[in-house]
Amino acid sequence: MFLANALKLKSRVLSSFSLGEVTGLKAWYKLKKNVSVDGNGDVSEWGDSSGNTSEDMDLLPPASDNDVPYNASTGALSFTTGNKSTLATASDQLNLGAFTIFGVFDVIESGASNEAVIGRAGNDELRFYRGAAAAGFRARINGINRDIDLDSGLPTGKFLFTIIRRASDGQMTIRINGSTQTNTSTLAITNLFDFTKIGNGLTDADVYELAIYNVELSATNITTVEADINSRNGL
Repeated sequence: MFLANALKLKSRVLSSFSLGEVTGLKAWYKLKKNVSVDGNGDVSEWGDSSGNTSEDMDLLPPASDNDVPYNASTGALSFTTGNKSTLATASDQLNLGAFTIFGVFDVIESGASNEAVIGRAGNDELRFYRGAAAAGFRARINGINRDIDLDSGLPTGKFLFTIIRRASDGQMTIRINGSTQTNTSTLAITNLFDFTKIGNGLTDADVYELAIYNVELSATNITTVEADINSRNGL
């Protein structure tokens, strides 16, 4: 009886976990939450679920020709080059030194091109790069590029991407579906990273969830957050 009650309690605790319980959450675009659509089924707002009130981090389409279709069944927000899709915050910027960013993506484009997914467009972007080997990632911060080869390549289909920027030296660690990628550049970037949007008009990707922390999370917290996101997104 004691064991059964303990298991029930554990189940309730796990099911009620929120990413905001991990310190440093600045913006959280949660799967199938706070998504408003217009009469055409395009996103009119993707609201921030972090509870952070110091920044207005709700995402909005900047113009009528930047349509982002929403699939209410899967929770996918579809960004396409054809629609020049973007969603942007009302905040001028979210300056990040050390950070940990989690995202669930399905990068549709299979050609040799950079796929900008999140950032400010131009000087500050996180890009997936398929290329011939379908194996790359680029962080562009304040106009400085850092290219990282991914051990396992860029996955086909939906995947969890985690990037950790260390406070001590500006170096970055990449995780794909919970697996740390070891082929990283030695280029440290000391400038802040500005987050204001998803997509830059050249993106072909479905985005399901995105969580941004302004701290370097511990290994324990990273795996805890990844497990919660994986469970919600069926990964």
